[in-house]
Amino acid sequence: MKHPDSPHLAFSLPHTLFVAALSQISLDPHSSRVAISRAHIGVGRPPAGPARSVMAKRGGRCPPYAAEENLPPDAPHAASSLPRFRIRWPFAAATRHVLLKPTDRGWPSQAILQTRMPRMGDQVKRCLMLAVALSLAGCATYSPLPLTTQAHAPHDPASIKVDASTMSLPPLRHHVFDPRHGLDMTDVAMLAVVNNPQLKLARDERGIGHAQAFAARLLPDPVLDLARGYPTGGPAVTTSYGLGLSYDIGALLTHGLSKRAANASACQVDLNVLWQEWQVVGASRQLFVRNRYEARMLALLRKEAALREKHHALLVQAQAHGDVSLTAIGADLDSLQAVQLRRNRMERQLLKTRQALNALLGLSPQARLTLVGSDTLPVIDAAQLASDIAALPRRRPDLLALAAGYRSADARYRKAIWQQFPAINVGFTRARDTDAIGTRGFQVSLSLPLFNRNRGHISIAKATRQKLHDAYSVRLLNARHDVERIVQDQSLLERQRVELQQGVTFSDSTLAHERAVAAAGDVSAAEQLQLEANGFARRLELLGIDESLLEQQVALRTLVGWTSPVTGVASSPR
Repeated sequence: MKHPDSPHLAFSLPHTLFVAALSQISLDPHSSRVAISRAHIGVGRPPAGPARSVMAKRGGRCPPYAAEENLPPDAPHAASSLPRFRIRWPFAAATRHVLLKPTDRGWPSQAILQTRMPRMGDQVKRCLMLAVALSLAGCATYSPLPLTTQAHAPHDPASIKVDASTMSLPPLRHHVFDPRHGLDMTDVAMLAVVNNPQLKLARDERGIGHAQAFAARLLPDPVLDLARGYPTGGPAVTTSYGLGLSYDIGALLTHGLSKRAANASACQVDLNVLWQEWQVVGASRQLFVRNRYEARMLALLRKEAALREKHHALLVQAQAHGDVSLTAIGADLDSLQAVQLRRNRMERQLLKTRQALNALLGLSPQARLTLVGSDTLPVIDAAQLASDIAALPRRRPDLLALAAGYRSADARYRKAIWQQFPAINVGFTRARDTDAIGTRGFQVSLSLPLFNRNRGHISIAKATRQKLHDAYSVRLLNARHDVERIVQDQSLLERQRVELQQGVTFSDSTLAHERAVAAAGDVSAAEQLQLEANGFARRLELLGIDESLLEQQVALRTLVGWTSPVTGVASSPR
């Protein structure tokens, strides 16, 4: 390196450098000193000429410095005319510049100058800088995600993209989603899986769970220790430094258990999301059924209300001619208002059901859905149901999720037991003291299990495993009880439906006969109206039983698992 205009001493030695007032320039091979005589200090006044250089050899003497101009030792000097030296070592890795200044009394008889050149050299510095640069290259970067205040739910289901191939339930993968001609029961289920707000949050939670599992699978980073000391007094000849690299061996011993627990946790998160999808699909189908049947009930109530309003208008006309008493008008008005009240309640209930369906599908409350298609489901026979109940631990995602959580807790319990033993840290060190004595070695650190011994974490892990063990047993027992309860309810509803269907059939035949008789004037309008009201009541009751039966079938399929319409094989969670 050339510094023709620098008033500094330029050294190129890989050791600590001292400058003393000796008779000639020499290099002591034992103390690594370079001595320069004051009489041979070259004083240069830039840009008078190039700086001289002396080639120093280890273990030998160097020729005296050839001065361009000798000045008296006590002569004053400006900053631009300070001494300039450049001593180069042939095997040097870098150059250090040191400024030699005169005092008020002139040049000192002995000047000791110390460079900041450790033995490690610039190669080590470059390696460290390269390592830092590479580590920074793999760092995560920040990207802002501002909140939005313009969140709006879509009004039209056709604006939502639904990809059937991404559905987790096999019955939904083979259905073509086309809302242009209305939504059938399967279309509603697919739309719910894609656009349900709670499922979106659950999938975000799945991302958090996978990130936590990824973090648990990572090994800890090694620890690099760097130290540098500067002498502040005493006969120190150089600066000191220390370099150490250590690693936690205990993390390697328990890494397999950490990976096992992390993988089980990730599986548990996926299965929980799948179970929520099952529940959303079941809820969407139940709301579909409820919507269709409540619309039919409302149509019957409106028809009955219209019939009673017509009859009441006739009574009012008859009362104007004095043919009907006010008491009869009042009784008929009470019956009319009772029907109107049931109609109004059903209108509110239907509106509530439609809004609940829109909310489940992630649509605007103003969205108007056209529900089409069949609202019936095939009945599961007893043999298939018994097989499904026996296979519940292998079919239900919530049970599989609890089993995965139990495996994760068991692995964490094993890990906590391993961590009761002493933690081991092994490392390698390299150092140099202020006497320029270098050392290399290794270090081992152990924690003494005297007080803690990880007993707290062991107790927590054991209790967590016990809780998940009991939760799995309780969930499995409740699942079987729920299935048996629905089966008993269906059996009871089927018997009631048979009886009610017989009453509806008899009422229809009786009403047809009474209408024929009423045409001849043998039956009063009040008696015919009462028969009509009885028929409406039986039909409403029959619709209610049919709705309950269908909702029970949907709930039963949610409890035991969905069956593929193509293969007939129960779907298994991915």
